[in-house]
Amino acid sequence: MKMHRTVVMRCLLTALFLGVSSGAALVIQTVQTYSAACEKLNGFPGVLQKVGFVPQGNCDTRVRFKDDCRNHNCSVNGKSGHCVPEKKPDASEPGKDYICVCRPNHPSR
Repeated sequence: MKMHRTVVMRCLLTALFLGVSSGAALVIQTVQTYSAACEKLNGFPGVLQKVGFVPQGNCDTRVRFKDDCRNHNCSVNGKSGHCVPEKKPDASEPGKDYICVCRPNHPSR
């Protein structure tokens, strides 16, 4: 009987570990995808942005086409950068499939 309890506890702890590690991987992937987005996000990325895991850039958010995002200066977390267009992974509206993302300037820029 004691052996069955040990096996059950190990299985539960393994399932808990796998659940927590896959959740952490999802958060890390979402932060890398949406980091420095210049507009308010919705859904799970929006929750992470409100909590502060996803830093928000300050590009002009009125642009809606891919080429409108270029040639704008911005900053994120106090570092100067430039705006680049990024395709939304969940593009639901046909005219709004790009967002502006602030990428830090490299020393050679």
